[in-house]
Amino acid sequence: MRFARRLAGDALAALLLLPLMGGPAAASSTLLTGPCLVTYTVSVWATGFSADVAVTNRSVPLPNGVVTLILDDGQRPSVWWGANTSIGGSDPHMTFTLPAFHPDVAIGETYHFGYNATYTGAYDHAYAFRLGGQLCDIEYVTL
Repeated sequence: MRFARRLAGDALAALLLLPLMGGPAAASSTLLTGPCLVTYTVSVWATGFSADVAVTNRSVPLPNGVVTLILDDGQRPSVWWGANTSIGGSDPHMTFTLPAFHPDVAIGETYHFGYNATYTGAYDHAYAFRLGGQLCDIEYVTL
């Protein structure tokens, strides 16, 4: 038991010293600090996927409740929920507009919406998420 506690203490000390030694924790410049954060959670299967999009407004004033994103080539949304959408035909850009009962994402608030889509070729995540025109940081989660 004493050995296990000692190892845990040594591991903690090593983690605390990593920034001083230039280790992984020293990469604090890669922290997500943009005006908004999208957590994009997907479940992928052979020819399709389901995506949950959680948009957190960190500092976008009056974002107008519009979220845009770019789909990877070959992805075609078929069903969506929690927001209205427009799709530009073969254009990979999608625009989601929040519903009338929740027309905006206030600073400090998170709003969820999602969609199901099919894809051809290899799956890749959507990208270039924007809230009110401001480019968001993205965290990808694959289930």
